[in-house]
Amino acid sequence: MFETPILLIIFNRPHTTEKVFEAIKNIRPAKLYIAADGPRNQAEIELCDKARKLTEDINWKCEIHRLYRDNNLGCKTGVSQAIDWFFENEEMGIILEDDCVPNHSFFPFCTKMLNLYKNDLSVKTISGSNFLYGKYDHTDDYFFINYTMIWGWATWKRAWKEVDWSKPFERQIIENKIRQSYSNKQFRTWISNMINHYNDNFDKTWDVHVLTTFLLNEGLSIIPSKNLVKNIGVEGTHNFQDSKATNAATMELQIDSFEKKEVKISTEAQNSFMNAVVDVWMPKETVLNILKRKVIKILNA
Repeated sequence: MFETPILLIIFNRPHTTEKVFEAIKNIRPAKLYIAADGPRNQAEIELCDKARKLTEDINWKCEIHRLYRDNNLGCKTGVSQAIDWFFENEEMGIILEDDCVPNHSFFPFCTKMLNLYKNDLSVKTISGSNFLYGKYDHTDDYFFINYTMIWGWATWKRAWKEVDWSKPFERQIIENKIRQSYSNKQFRTWISNMINHYNDNFDKTWDVHVLTTFLLNEGLSIIPSKNLVKNIGVEGTHNFQDSKATNAATMELQIDSFEKKEVKISTEAQNSFMNAVVDVWMPKETVLNILKRKVIKILNA
């Protein structure tokens, strides 16, 4: 039986929830928290009910906690309050959304890192995702970078308490921190645009605010040397359908031999990570895409 508490956040996607829950069932957690936002309209009632019923198939000894909303709170409030609820009861744990399918290694990896670094206050999160796509030739089992990834992740109450939901950040503070933290100019452009866009739409999302909080607080994230989580969500609030970041292959890791090491940014891994992100999220323009835009502009004139 798996002892680390798990929070599963679901909504209206039974087809993806089923796959994530199957991975959870395989490791038979001793403690499971399930938070479900409410439907936005009449059409979503059945979908939300189906997603919730899928999580009732528990045939092992499990302490189960459920937070089911009757009304829709939205992406920001629904998720942030679910994580608040989780850490009202636990000191540390794993967080999965309904479109992030972990492989078997993900769970012991999170447990190992949560226990090794629980007293290292500069470490804020542990990610199951690895966006290096094989571009970094390494021998390390895991790395430290100063970028937070939440496609299957784990953290501690002490880190989550740092997030202040009362107001957005000042743009100049964000810009100064980005310049200090990242050497890749294209990456700086990308992350600046992303953070400022969501900071300007503060009431609509939660994840970028968390990322920004930990960046400003000098926080580090642990990422595994191999990708442990497959994101299968290509619809909803975030649409990554055309990106190779979704449905990325996962690989198993031998966790038993992992040891604690000095907490510092893995410079080479971070540089490779920034290059990989630019490649995925800022692809170079092609002649075909330029022509397509010109044709569309002419047709819509």
